[in-house]
Amino acid sequence: MGTNTFMSLFHRQQSSFDAGFWHAIGTTQFEKLQPEDAFRALLDHLHSLVGASAYYLYLPISSDAEMILEFMDLRFHAEIDLQKDLSTQPETIELLQSPEIRLPMDAHYRRHGFSNEWAGSFLVLPLTEGNDQFHGCVLAGPLLERNLGRDLQHSLRAFALGATGVVQRVKEHARLAEQATTAATRAEVTQKILGSALEVNRFVSLLLELALTSTRTEAGFVAIARDNTLTIRAAKNLSKDFLAELNLSPHNGLFEWSPGTDETLILQDFDFITKHGVKSILAVPLVEHGRLHGVFALINFSKSTSFDDTSLSILNNFCDQIRLVLNNSHVFEEFTGRYLSTLKALSESYDVRSPYGAGHSRRVADCAQVIGRRMQLGVDDLSHLETAALVHDVGMCGVVEVQSGFRADYHHPTIGSSLVEVLPIPAAITRAIATHHEWFDGWGYPAGLAADAIPLLGRILAVAEHYDEIQSGTLQEHLKNQTAFIHDMHIRRGVQFDPAVVDALLSILQNQPLTR
Repeated sequence: MGTNTFMSLFHRQQSSFDAGFWHAIGTTQFEKLQPEDAFRALLDHLHSLVGASAYYLYLPISSDAEMILEFMDLRFHAEIDLQKDLSTQPETIELLQSPEIRLPMDAHYRRHGFSNEWAGSFLVLPLTEGNDQFHGCVLAGPLLERNLGRDLQHSLRAFALGATGVVQRVKEHARLAEQATTAATRAEVTQKILGSALEVNRFVSLLLELALTSTRTEAGFVAIARDNTLTIRAAKNLSKDFLAELNLSPHNGLFEWSPGTDETLILQDFDFITKHGVKSILAVPLVEHGRLHGVFALINFSKSTSFDDTSLSILNNFCDQIRLVLNNSHVFEEFTGRYLSTLKALSESYDVRSPYGAGHSRRVADCAQVIGRRMQLGVDDLSHLETAALVHDVGMCGVVEVQSGFRADYHHPTIGSSLVEVLPIPAAITRAIATHHEWFDGWGYPAGLAADAIPLLGRILAVAEHYDEIQSGTLQEHLKNQTAFIHDMHIRRGVQFDPAVVDALLSILQNQPLTR
């Protein structure tokens, strides 16, 4: 039932409001709405009674000594004539737009009546249950103090009683939804942690995405200390100018933080906030042993709604996750480095007894890097390609010689990839090792993959290894001649090897041969 209908009913017969209101309370599923939509729908009914310009819902906080502003609804409409001399004054409008965030839980907020507040006289509607269960209050105004009349008082008390139940239902549903979201988020975080290979940048990017989604926030960033300087490791929906001008120094940056405090960040660069149009911001420090190791921040540009305890709880939980991963990553990085060094040593030992001689893996890595740069691979992909090349034949160390002159190496890509897939390293490295003997037309081994089903790094590795085998091996001596090799590569192009990779190698050879 709309506001205008309610106002019409009220002017004709007060009791009709009560009937309509209780019908709406009984039939509207407020808890299925977003809290702000539920509260706004509830206040539509109050607005039909008093026609105020502003409504504020305050709810008690954990200390039981204060209330915090849960929701505000400003209604500066032309049809509001009753308060025209009050609410349309610029100074009054400004005050109404900047309400008190916290109010003391004084006795007069527990009684129906009027109260002088920051923007004038407000009607107080306490939300109570039983004799002493106080659940907050609604302030409506500014209103001229007057005798409300018995019928209007009756309807206002009916509204307050119904509103108490609605607010409790909405808050309880929000609490249960928060618990469900938290549980789901933790499960998702746990699952993603296992699949993130403990790459810190990927991990914090994941947490930032989850935080933005679960708190319905527009933007944010995560900064982590590196060499005693906070460096942005993940950012979402922030402009280049914002990130370029962002100063996170704990002394003169956006936030102030001092060791030995209660581990809170204090906003201090208001010029930066104003310049970039920040309406609200929530930031949590990542502190350990009295040192600031990072900052997790959520930012809104288009809405000024304050962050609630749920958002703060989510950020604190995520900071704990980051702290744990940072600690573990140092351990895993050391372990990974040592393990890879062992595999590289094994690979080098195989190179010594292979037909292609010592240094084969290193030469394949160098060749693959040159091809990768010609194909304009990124820094990360080039690094992954080098690592894969250095250990691509480590699986041969487990090969058994079945007959003289025959080496059962069919499974060595699978064996090699299984030796590294247990490490917290990018999956691209493992896939490259596993697929460097696949053929572009699908006739390779061990999986018979074809074309784009073979990862690009695996396709590059295949060409680089073939080139070194020809240049370093004792078989197919005639192909060491560059003209003969180029002719042979054209035959293999699109059959054994990716045409794009072959073209990249041949374009390099046109300028100068690759050195051994």
